[in-house]
Amino acid sequence: TGIRLTVTPHVTNNRQVLMQLHTERSAIQPLAAADLGFIFQKQKADNQLLVNDGETAVIGGLTVTSVSKTRSGIPLLGSLPIVGKLFSFTSETESRRDLIILVTPRITDDGSSDQ
Repeated sequence: TGIRLTVTPHVTNNRQVLMQLHTERSAIQPLAAADLGFIFQKQKADNQLLVNDGETAVIGGLTVTSVSKTRSGIPLLGSLPIVGKLFSFTSETESRRDLIILVTPRITDDGSSDQ
């Protein structure tokens, strides 16, 4: 699980960098009933960028939204039929996470002189 970034750069004749980027985000989520197992989430994105030497490119788009419900209350009283709702409450939380990647290519000469 985690984030994998694969970059394949190509230097053009006018010293720009053409990059093929493959981004992959993966995570493991337990099922609501923990005894049943896990869900493997995977997101992928492929991009092609043309950037000048030393310029920074910004890549976004891998967004994860999660919703969680929590039930709280007074022990025993909260689980009574009919009146249990008077002694407990349920809250719902939604969170959103965006992955933003900054890529700055730099062309380095290999030391040979063609001039």
